Amino acid sequence: MEEVEIKDSVIIFKIHKAYRPHLTDSGILEVTNHAWVLGERREKAQYALATYHGKVVGVYTIIH
Repeated sequence: MEEVEIKDSVIIFKIHKAYRPHLTDSGILEVTNHAWVLGERREKAQYALATYHGKVVGVYTIIH
């Protein structure tokens, strides 16, 4: 697995329990939205990353 350095402000969502390999992009977004219980912390982040066992499966721009 390749490591990367993230320089932007991000929030990482681990969606291990809800992720299924057959999910579409919109399905991954829906699963990520259900994991979103952050309140004010989201105001500092630019992006949300959905991860499944260390692999990024979705990247979303956070609109403030």
